[in-house]
Amino acid sequence: MPVLDEVRLTDADALQELLQRHGNHIFIGHVHRLIAGNWRGIPVSTLRSISRKAGVSAANRRLRRDLRRRG
Repeated sequence: MPVLDEVRLTDADALQELLQRHGNHIFIGHVHRLIAGNWRGIPVSTLRSISRKAGVSAANRRLRRDLRRRG
């Protein structure tokens, strides 16, 4: 989601180095939808919430609103 580019990881190289030494998969929870892919060659999987799902467009609107409030 392009709006997430505004909330960047500040030291991606350090995280990549750590994960290549100590991990073989990135699992991310509470994202409200299943997504699978890879980041710099490391597999990534998200896990759904157990309660409800949110559409991508609704999530984008909320994130943009929250980012504007933070200024």
